[in-house]
Amino acid sequence: IEWSPMYSASVDRLTPAIASKFNILRGIDLPWQSGHNTGVALGNYALSSGVNEGLRTAYACPTIDQVMAYSSSFYCPIALEEQVVRRSFHLGRSFSQYYQKASTKSGPQVSQPSTTNNRVLYNYLFNATSSLKGMDQLIVDRVKANYDFLKANPKLSKGDLDRLEQHIERMFEVERLVKLSTSLQDLPAQPNGDTDSWTYKGGFGTIPHNLNATTQYINLMLDMVVIAFSTGVSRIGTWGQLLKLTTQTINDWHGQVGHEGLSPVEAQQWANQYNQRTFEYILVALAARMDDVLMEDGKTLLDHSLIVQTSENGQVSHHTHCHALPLITAGGANGYFNTGYYVDFSDQTQQVQNAGSALKPGLEPEYAGLMYNQFLANCLMAMGVPKSDWGTFKEISILGPNISPNVDGYGHYQANGTEYEAAKAVMGEPLPVITMNS
Repeated sequence: IEWSPMYSASVDRLTPAIASKFNILRGIDLPWQSGHNTGVALGNYALSSGVNEGLRTAYACPTIDQVMAYSSSFYCPIALEEQVVRRSFHLGRSFSQYYQKASTKSGPQVSQPSTTNNRVLYNYLFNATSSLKGMDQLIVDRVKANYDFLKANPKLSKGDLDRLEQHIERMFEVERLVKLSTSLQDLPAQPNGDTDSWTYKGGFGTIPHNLNATTQYINLMLDMVVIAFSTGVSRIGTWGQLLKLTTQTINDWHGQVGHEGLSPVEAQQWANQYNQRTFEYILVALAARMDDVLMEDGKTLLDHSLIVQTSENGQVSHHTHCHALPLITAGGANGYFNTGYYVDFSDQTQQVQNAGSALKPGLEPEYAGLMYNQFLANCLMAMGVPKSDWGTFKEISILGPNISPNVDGYGHYQANGTEYEAAKAVMGEPLPVITMNS
């Protein structure tokens, strides 16, 4: 099945039944130069680097996965006490960030831990105290007692008190894990294979040069993802997918492909391979596995879930000259999303990019669509997270975050010109066509 150069897969992988649970979305825009947009996918635009870094630092915010993870509407207290081991988990490169002190939503945004090994992930999820060096409840109680004694010391400075409270908050999480680890039953068996046994094979990460090693690695990681979701020990996962899955290794991907050192045409070919094979070997494979898991209500795990694949590779890498983000989803989030659609949200009367403004041959005109902020807001609404849990966002201004007006949707807003005024007005509303409430 070939939907586009980026979204195609063999029919034995992308069956008609699985295909009907996908959506391809066009005209979901980020209408400003995002630089190295490491924070864009999950909503922390300030995490991006290379453009107006000082200004963006003032607009740092949590990523949407962590907003879900710490929302009481997503994880209830009983679930955290009895079932949920980890609020979230992260594979590959972690783009996920949340407040240093989660309980009070204070302190700087800090990156969440990630792994590239399936057995490390297993222990993180099902043997959470394995890294605590034998720590038990008695040790935790002693630490808490020392904390109470130290906190009462009048010589303790405000800065030291903040650091102490951040430390003890981590100890409370350790206490939760210690208690929970003793109550979990019927744990899944340890993985049969170790992903590290494949990563050191010659040509690993390329397809088809080392198809077997690469797909074995991917499949072992996908097994853990499905087990995490199906058992409920965690309901949130991200994957910063750095395996290029191309037919040969390119040593300087950033310079040769990202910045088109190989020429615009050849760089785009490699970027297409990277994204198409991520779609086929990871997204489609994960969707199929989740669709095989039947839940108590007769729906599948995929029906209850939402999987999103996006990339910085639009028509021009790093989005220089281009606005539209490539975006594909799988799963209906328990009925919030209609599926089986290709939707172009752009307004064909509002051209925002001149096809002749970049050197790349074959560049197509782009037109103003809806904001990526609205898509992120819909992801949160689909998971039952109320707007009161999102925080306050601003229209990015050179005057600073305390002067610019509040905006709706998820993430801070910036647009040059008036083409996105209509999209700005609906950033907090359900997306048309693909949502049940539209």
